[in-house]
Order: sequence, then structure tokens, then C-alpha cells
Amino acid sequence: MAAARPVRRSAPADTLDWRSFFPAPRLQALIATALDYNRDMRIAVARIEEALYKAGISSYLEVLDAQRESYAAQQGTLRRAWLSAAAQLYKSLGGGSL
Repeated sequence: MAAARPVRRSAPADTLDWRSFFPAPRLQALIATALDYNRDMRIAVARIEEALYKAGISSYLEVLDAQRESYAAQQGTLRRAWLSAAAQLYKSLGGGSL
């Protein structure tokens, strides 16, 4: 069995409150796009780790860690979409400008 690689323990970027640091709408759109591509990359990494495990090159712990990161990225995307929809609903029901 292959030696396990060190596991990173950092918060995903899409869970941080980065919008307060970068208030420009164009920059926020660019960062959101980058986070979406990061999500896609995490999904690909999870698939690669699973293939490496099936080939006997990687440990199952590495597969689980890659899946965890992939699911966290997907959850961040869903959270952003939900918040955007909630803000649009608030505006359409006569709420103030956000």
C-alpha cells in the first residue's frame, strides 16, 4: 500500500467572507467564477483519487478526503445560489436595495 500523503486542513475559499474584502461587482463576479472552476477541479481530484485507490496506488483515506473537499465545494456553490435567490426574492417582494 502506498504511503499516505499529508492531509491539508484549511477552510475552503468559498466559505470565507471574501465579498466584504472585495466590494467591486466585477471583481466579485471574477472570484465567483474562479471558485466554480475550483469546485470542478476538486470533483476531478476526487475521481482521480478513486481511480488511484482502485489501482492500489492510493489509500482509501485519501479518497475520502478528496470526496470531502469535493462535497464542500459543491455545498459552497449551492449556498451562493440559495443566497442569491433569497436576495432576489426579497427585492421582488418590495425589500430595499441590497
